[in-house]
Amino acid sequence: AMNQPLSALVQIKRIWKTAGNPRAQKELLFAARCAMQLSLYDEAEEYLDRCIEADLESEESRNALAEKAKLLYLQSRYADLEEHVKGALEFFSQDPLLYTLLGHAYMNLGRPDLAAEAYDAALELDKENALIAQNAGSAYEKLGDGTTALERYLTAGRLFLNSENYNDLALVIPRILELGSTDRRAHGLAGKYYFAIEDFHRAELELALADKENDGGIPSSAVPADPAAQNTPAEPDPAVRAGQPEPDPAVPKGQSSAAPADPAAQNTLPEPDPAVRAGQPELDPAVPYLRALLLIRKDKRKAALALLKRAVELAPDSAIFHFRLAENLFILHQKPDEQELWEHIKKALELEPEYGWTLNLAAQVELKAGRIESAEQYLEKAASILPHEAAVRMNKAELSYLKGAIDTALDL
Repeated sequence: AMNQPLSALVQIKRIWKTAGNPRAQKELLFAARCAMQLSLYDEAEEYLDRCIEADLESEESRNALAEKAKLLYLQSRYADLEEHVKGALEFFSQDPLLYTLLGHAYMNLGRPDLAAEAYDAALELDKENALIAQNAGSAYEKLGDGTTALERYLTAGRLFLNSENYNDLALVIPRILELGSTDRRAHGLAGKYYFAIEDFHRAELELALADKENDGGIPSSAVPADPAAQNTPAEPDPAVRAGQPEPDPAVPKGQSSAAPADPAAQNTLPEPDPAVRAGQPELDPAVPYLRALLLIRKDKRKAALALLKRAVELAPDSAIFHFRLAENLFILHQKPDEQELWEHIKKALELEPEYGWTLNLAAQVELKAGRIESAEQYLEKAASILPHEAAVRMNKAELSYLKGAIDTALDL
């Protein structure tokens, strides 16, 4: 009956007819939700009002107030919705849903100024809600405040990207690019979106714009921002948790023999710091990193090298950046004792000791150098983390061959 609102509503009404069986708040709330699913709005409103009247300070009452707000919105009763939500907020002032519905009411009543305030209040209470940020962007755009609208759209876009919600992100990207045509953050986010959906041509174009030197529009990336300028507002730039960069889902798939699939990298690409110098946003370190990966896809590793080094300079605490730079150095130079190579391998392992692909790369380098014992130690750790990856198994086979265990090598 729980999945069949009509049957459930009939059943609960039969229970209510039983002598001495009062209507509990939970039952009234449940009946109202069933009635709403059946578009019995008058009946649903009656149940909700009774639920609210029973105990205004209960959790059921809070839920009933929110349900009634949704009910009024579904019926396009925006003036009633405004009045209802204002009253509800007197009792539940920390409910982001109520502020969001108040914003909807104001938007439909032709008051985008008040809608923007309501959406901002909701976003302050629910900072991870991309839809609220998107609604706020729309409200500010209607007000003619393109600057603030862009900030809210960027917030929504980053949240959609981090949750891999590419369908909703596709709706935000055009607004971001129109309002932020000279803002490197807009082009950077668009580039990451196109990279994530594997539209590599458009990703390359947008990332190049994000990385463009200052010619009167997009700011220069030459000078990194002062770390002291960092701040963490309600996601107007990258989300930062406990001082660490937030992951970015736009990552490569199969960029090299050392990391052919690299699924773990999906949670290691850092967001940029929101540091600002001279009023201009600092370059997102993911921009040169992804540009490098696009060049690697075209087998242009020499050109990618400078971009990877710049990504590391911008985000020195990113393990994945150090790993990719080390990997590229090794593939290009094939020098297992290269100092720069080992500096980045060791830094990557220091930052993320259990990242299997870095361990596998270290093993690969040691095998190249003929240091069998060290290679075996790295490879054992890599295999425990990535037991089914072909690249790791190939290195294990080579190790077994070098140790004289030919049968074992063939089995692998």
